[in-house]
Amino acid sequence: MKSKTTLLFALIICVISACGKEAKVYDQALAELDRTLDDREVIAERLEASADSLKCVLAEAQDYDGKYAACRQVLNKYIRFDLDSALVYAHLGQQLARQSGNPDLICDAELALARRYVLSGMYLAALELVQSLDPSSVPQDHLYSYYNNLVRIYHGLYLTDKDPVWRQQLRAKVLYYSSCVTEDMCTPYQSMMERVSLLMDEGQPELVRSILFDYLESGTSEETDYAEVHYWIAKSYKASSDLDNEILHFAISARYDLLVSNKDSRSMVNLANRFFRLGEIERAFKYMVSAYEVARRSDSRIVLEKINQFLPEIISSYESARKKSTDRLKLFLLIVVVLLFGLGVLLVVIYADRNKMRKMQVELQRNMDELRSSYQINSTYIGRYMLMFSEHIDSLERYRSSLRVTAKTNDMHDIQQALRDDSVIENEIKTLFDGFDETFLALFPNFVAQVNALLKDEAKIGANLKPGHLSNELRIFALIRLGVTDSVAIAKFLRKSPSTIYNYRVKLRNAALGDRDDFEKELMKIGV
Repeated sequence: MKSKTTLLFALIICVISACGKEAKVYDQALAELDRTLDDREVIAERLEASADSLKCVLAEAQDYDGKYAACRQVLNKYIRFDLDSALVYAHLGQQLARQSGNPDLICDAELALARRYVLSGMYLAALELVQSLDPSSVPQDHLYSYYNNLVRIYHGLYLTDKDPVWRQQLRAKVLYYSSCVTEDMCTPYQSMMERVSLLMDEGQPELVRSILFDYLESGTSEETDYAEVHYWIAKSYKASSDLDNEILHFAISARYDLLVSNKDSRSMVNLANRFFRLGEIERAFKYMVSAYEVARRSDSRIVLEKINQFLPEIISSYESARKKSTDRLKLFLLIVVVLLFGLGVLLVVIYADRNKMRKMQVELQRNMDELRSSYQINSTYIGRYMLMFSEHIDSLERYRSSLRVTAKTNDMHDIQQALRDDSVIENEIKTLFDGFDETFLALFPNFVAQVNALLKDEAKIGANLKPGHLSNELRIFALIRLGVTDSVAIAKFLRKSPSTIYNYRVKLRNAALGDRDDFEKELMKIGV
């Protein structure tokens, strides 16, 4: 038997070991991403508090230039995590810039509003704003924003249009306006990202990684840039067919998108896609739903369209996977049942030598059950006897009421007077209670003393009772001893209200010598 048990444990260990999976380079990054997903509400509250502090600065600004600068800071904060509020402050900025009459501020405000329109896929509105500006009069430090808006507008139209001829023209416009961007228009970071995009188009992912890793190690990188930087690193690994590092950097990028509430959830979409292709349907479903919620709130048309390409397939696979998981669970439960059955058979074999003792115990239990059954018959008999009397009294009351109505109808004053006499009912009740007391005390002659033995000295009852009689309080516990535990049934028999019965039961439980919750259990042991 010992060798069989050892074999069983060895088998379990082997199964557990076989179920383990090899650690991946991206496991920690995924764990951090999942924790960040769980903390989204906390992150949103922190960003909202930061925006509120900037709004205080806006409220305190005196002149138009100061108000516009503060408004622009609020817009830059909201454009990452609350596009509805961003739209409000983009329009406010446009209004303040026009009131200031400063051409530089007006240009900046128009381009900022256009950028907000682009994020929600309002390409025609954005195009109208940008085209209202004369490129020759756009200040040097706004030229990058001017051309970048045009690139984003035509790229968005290119992605959403279905006409192949028109798409070619849109693609040509994207390339044209991209070529208009010169290095002197850009910040160092913008210049680097323009170069990265060009190198990716030229098929040089290794050089892209070299540039971006150097940037991360330079100490000049900003947290708000990390999501985009790791996104392009992931894209470069994808071009090099390095799946593990691709997933690693998409996970890092998606996490930074969440930390700064960036509405561009493209890294999360790519991550969901990768896990879907790997067959990890549950994780793919989780990430795709998260990306969809972000894109839906921000009304990001490009991201939503990309999600819609894959979401139905992922949902279908997820439901199929759940069904398979349920089927596996049923199989597992069946195996458990079979194992338990085998264990039961094994226990029968192990304890076969105790059969004789078990039979003796069964016989003893049978005898005890017979005694208990006999005792319960007596209790039931008394209970029925008791209820019969109670119903008899009810019948008398109903009969008296009907006679009273009849007499009143016939103006029989004397009969009414007689019927108002309660002595008949009182005598019936007294007879009932006397019979109950006599019958019960014949079965439990020491009941009063045994009840008082369960109570504290100051709560003892029945000291002045006549022999062979019970008080109403003792009758409550006599009924409980007979198995009548419902307060409503006890109240009906004793002609009291249920609340009175309940309150007295609570009072006596509180006066118990032992645990109050065990008082009525101890009561049931009287006479055993």
